[in-house]
Formats: sequence, C-alpha cells, structure tokens
Amino acid sequence: ILFILFTKEIEFIAKKHGFAIHMYADDTQLYIEFNPLLNDIQDLEEKIVDCLKDIRDWMLLNHLQLNTEKTKALVIAKRDELDIDGLKINPEELVDAVPVAK
Repeated sequence: ILFILFTKEIEFIAKKHGFAIHMYADDTQLYIEFNPLLNDIQDLEEKIVDCLKDIRDWMLLNHLQLNTEKTKALVIAKRDELDIDGLKINPEELVDAVPVAK
C-alpha cells in the first residue's frame, strides 16, 4: 500500500498531460489516443516528451531514476502506415523517432 501511495503522483502527472496510465509492480504504461487526421504529430511528440520530463523530474526528487534503456513509444494504427500531410510514416519508425527525455 505504501508503494501505491508513493507513486500516486505519477498518475496525476500522466493525467495532467492527457494520458491514461496503468501501473504494475515495476512497470508503468502510459496511453494516449491520437487521430492523425485531426491532430498534429509534433503536438503528440511534444506531449510525450513533456510528460516524460515531468515524470523524470518527479523521480529525481524522490531519489528514483527513469530507465531510458527501457522507455519506449509504440504507435498502434489500423493501417500499415500513417499519411500525415503526404508524409508516409511506418508506425515502427515512430518508436525510434520519438525522443525520450534524459
């Protein structure tokens, strides 16, 4: 119970940035819905980076460390590729393209 109370702030940070969150023993997953027809991909990337920076800062204040080796972004799409203003992007390329806050 103490761990849940201790990490509750991460949930507040995620929700502040518009993310849903699932927390497990040593794993935290953030989810956000994105429609490339209605939203700008750069806005999504900024939202991810800003959220991870805030989580990293919280972790540093609490003597924890964000494991950037295991931090990943995953895009799940109905199509094999995303077409954003004529730019065709394969979802797996986005995993490598989204910078992770260090």
